Amino acid sequence: MQYPEDASVLLNSTVWMLCVFEYPSEENEEPVVYWRKGPDCHGQQSLQSSASTGRPHVQITKNILRGFSILKLSNVDQNASNSYFCDVVLTEKIQGQCGNGTKLTVHDLECKDCTTSDKIWWGWFLLLGYTILVTTFIITFGSKSGDGEVGKQAALQILACWFG
Repeated sequence: MQYPEDASVLLNSTVWMLCVFEYPSEENEEPVVYWRKGPDCHGQQSLQSSASTGRPHVQITKNILRGFSILKLSNVDQNASNSYFCDVVLTEKIQGQCGNGTKLTVHDLECKDCTTSDKIWWGWFLLLGYTILVTTFIITFGSKSGDGEVGKQAALQILACWFG
């Protein structure tokens, strides 16, 4: 599965695309994840992470064990307007599964439906702050209740979800 289905952003902004996948755990191989730009998933060259001087700046994050990949496009220009596909392939059996695609539209000056990265960053910042606050309460009050080890373990699990 791939999110979002459609993304409209302003020129020079940042957009994230998420790919979530599953593969049989009994397989002896790990899947390979490609991000492709074009009208469809097949026959398109895969995207590679780029230097920060390129336009758009491409950053690909993958976590095969947790089953996700993130494509981040920064400093987008009009040429970035296209469809983007997540392609997950098991190499030995050549079984591939392509995401449903994300249609990206980059607008010049004004856009009613655009997602601004400022709003997204504030949302993540508030969520991170909330998580740190809850973790602090778990550590503080968990240790006073006589079962401090449980509180510390819960806090470590919350932090591991965020950072690791």
